Amino acid sequence: MGQLKPPLVFIVEDEVLVAMEMEDRVRELGYEVLGPAPSVATATSLLGAHTPSAALLDVNIRGERVTPIAEQLQ
Repeated sequence: MGQLKPPLVFIVEDEVLVAMEMEDRVRELGYEVLGPAPSVATATSLLGAHTPSAALLDVNIRGERVTPIAEQLQ
């Protein structure tokens, strides 16, 4: 029997150190990480190829609201 893959958590964060810390914490909890995506464009592209189980979204990414990503995740 194959092993189950851990849930995929999508991280959208434009501050590198914050993104790295979030990624480390999520992996420590046993989850896989999608991203971190540093822009809305990158996040949109990643969502075109993957379906995460959960997401951690910074509200403001490089001056752009993350609302389109939240709507796409719904």
